[in-house]
Amino acid sequence: RNVIKYHHFLRKRKLSNPKMGPFHHRSPSEVFLRTVRSMLPRYTKRGQKALRSLVAYEGVPVNIVHKGHRVVIPRAQRHNCYKGERAFTVLGNLCKHVGWKYAGAVEQAETARIAKSQRAHEK
Repeated sequence: RNVIKYHHFLRKRKLSNPKMGPFHHRSPSEVFLRTVRSMLPRYTKRGQKALRSLVAYEGVPVNIVHKGHRVVIPRAQRHNCYKGERAFTVLGNLCKHVGWKYAGAVEQAETARIAKSQRAHEK
């Protein structure tokens, strides 16, 4: 259902000159940034500062892997927040259906990263 909604959004364009927008991003990080942008008070200094400091990645970035500063927030996990019968959407799958080309590359990099960390953990 969300794929259908996003396809309706992708059809929207400026009638006189489509180059002027709106711009429809396909990568999960850009879709997430746009979603969060609509939640922030971006016309205030505080909202602009918050939006500038927000960074989103596909997968786990290399600099975070080397530092090892990753934590899990139990209250934010899906099985603690949502009821079991509720429908949910995985943003990567949604973007893959609407034209994101790099899902396979990110998945391959993630499997390589996991294999490398398992080898390092066994030593």
